[in-house]
Amino acid sequence: MRKLYPLLIAALLISAIGAFQSPISVRAVSGTLSFTPSFVSFGSVTVGTRSKPVDVIVKNTGTVNVTLGKLTITGEFKLRIGSCTIGTVLIPTQTCTFSVIFAPLSITSKTGTVSIPSDATNPLYTVNLSGFGAGTNLLKSPNFDLPLTKPIPWREGPNVPDILDLLDCSVWISPMCSLRMQGRLDTSGNALLQTISQAVARVGAVNDKYAFVLSSKSSAVPVGGLYSVEVELLNTYNQVVGRKTLYFKTGTHTWQTLAGTFVAQNTHTWVVFRITYRKTSGRAWFDNAILVKVP
Repeated sequence: MRKLYPLLIAALLISAIGAFQSPISVRAVSGTLSFTPSFVSFGSVTVGTRSKPVDVIVKNTGTVNVTLGKLTITGEFKLRIGSCTIGTVLIPTQTCTFSVIFAPLSITSKTGTVSIPSDATNPLYTVNLSGFGAGTNLLKSPNFDLPLTKPIPWREGPNVPDILDLLDCSVWISPMCSLRMQGRLDTSGNALLQTISQAVARVGAVNDKYAFVLSSKSSAVPVGGLYSVEVELLNTYNQVVGRKTLYFKTGTHTWQTLAGTFVAQNTHTWVVFRITYRKTSGRAWFDNAILVKVP
């Protein structure tokens, strides 16, 4: 019996130690993140332009620190890392912010995701993105060759603050919005030059033929100045090696569609589509721009 006492005491000690240790060994820690918003819908954005950035706030909603990996994005969207840089450590309740931009390249619905890797319990979070590439006020055929190349976004002239400020969703031919320009005076009292253009990379040869179309309606546009659509060809040195300009009627008129063709007189590397409005007053709306190479 005495020989059993040491064994019995050892068993009791092991049992007691196990009872003290078991709560610690099964204690769970939680690393979780939340996102505001958790889904970003941009609505309609004109092809060749960019939306305003939308901020997404990342918050550590868990009970332990979380370290972020490298954020990545898919689809026709742009990512600004903000304060959510690789290696950022978020303590519980702490936040960081990144932003996303929609930059559609063609006319259709678009989707994408932002992936946020981390050492949280769920190692990879995603924020879904969606938007619609609108076809109004832009080149419906902004690329000429396959595989498709990325077009240069619409560029505003020096006197146009932002193309998004020119979109008029109360006037259109096709869905979405038309582009509107209003006559203004410069500091000298002359008509202010306003231009919107888009350039497309195209290595072309002599005798290449191009066709272009633009529709516009107007309200009280005065005579004089410029109210036109223009296509020009540039060489490698950005020198103009070809140009064709068509002019809209002045006064007040419903939608007028101008269509023209021209043949390249020299080799070129860029094709530029430009809308110009230089008037002291009046308003003009533009829609349904098309630029194609004729076989």
